[in-house]
Amino acid sequence: MYIVNTSSEAVADLKANETHFDIEMLFRAHYERVARIIARVVRDRARSEDIAVEVFLKLWRNYKAQGQNVEAWL
Repeated sequence: MYIVNTSSEAVADLKANETHFDIEMLFRAHYERVARIIARVVRDRARSEDIAVEVFLKLWRNYKAQGQNVEAWL
């Protein structure tokens, strides 16, 4: 099992193999950060976790967002 320790590793791996979009790898690398940012806005940790999952679902469905600027999109 491959464990991603930093978001830059996830992006580097994605760029190395742009034909394969690995949403699980990106989720593992960025979920906590995305949920923390959302929590600052909504001030509800449980709700922020739900919204963060929705963000990744939207990323999965938006092919144009799956390019080189995934971190910026998130």
